[in-house]
Amino acid sequence: MSAAAELKRDTLALQHEYDSLNRLFEAKHEELDLIHADIRRETARLEKIRAEIKRIKAHFGVQS
Repeated sequence: MSAAAELKRDTLALQHEYDSLNRLFEAKHEELDLIHADIRRETARLEKIRAEIKRIKAHFGVQS
């Protein structure tokens, strides 16, 4: 096999590996975005619960 053919083969293999890694990176990035969205959603839900507890305590005159 000529040096040019080997270089072309190696370049194609590296390009394939790069593409695979890039797709994996993008998938993990999307997964992380979904996790962050879940955290924001659950944090907002927790804040609503805390506000409701505070409102109920104030209604019944309970000191924290």
